Amino acid sequence: MRRRAGSGILLRDMTVRPHDLGGVLGFGPVPIETDEPVFHSDWEGSVVAGILSTIGAGLYNVDQFREAIDEMDPFFYIGAGYYGRWLHTLEANCVKVGVLSAEEIEERMHAVAVGVAPQTAADPAIADGLRTLLREGAPATRPLDRAPRFAVGAPVRGRVLPGERHSRIPGYAQGKPGVVHRVHDAYVFPDSNRRGEGESPEHVYSVRFDGADLWPDGEARAVFIDLWESYLEPREAA
Repeated sequence: MRRRAGSGILLRDMTVRPHDLGGVLGFGPVPIETDEPVFHSDWEGSVVAGILSTIGAGLYNVDQFREAIDEMDPFFYIGAGYYGRWLHTLEANCVKVGVLSAEEIEERMHAVAVGVAPQTAADPAIADGLRTLLREGAPATRPLDRAPRFAVGAPVRGRVLPGERHSRIPGYAQGKPGVVHRVHDAYVFPDSNRRGEGESPEHVYSVRFDGADLWPDGEARAVFIDLWESYLEPREAA
């Protein structure tokens, strides 16, 4: 789904994947802020800390974090802003696992609105865990005892996943021809991980697509997309 700038924005396809905006026109230029701060408001940093703490506590995983964002109403998604979407998924996942209820969130929002200071409690263990996470990271690579299905130079095609709201293959690459450019290590497969079915690691491939194949008015430039093995099929089989 592509519309020229100034012609309005058609949201038909966005009702399926509101985050999948690659190649969509009509949103105007991307502003670049000189010396942009890490956070524009204090609450943004608090949201990041909340996300890292709750994921670190095992309440949900990073793919369930993304899934709740992908499930947002398209208009809400556009208007919420980057950290607004993070706040939404923090609340949605905490409600889902029973840490908070929707009613408790509303009560706390009302209390903040009327000037009641939020209750805080220092937890050294959480603070130490966050420092370790920020320092060491949390790699998603995993060992895998099987060889990659595709080799460098293999002609492939992005699989079509109709109606799939959360997958890590963009809509514009589904059904399109490409060539394997590089074979990466195995990584946690997000589709199974978000469903709580295990990490099920798969090899990831850097696939070279031609821009003219991806979009009707695209330029003949190389576009490289990292894709899990399940998102690809041999081109002859498509």
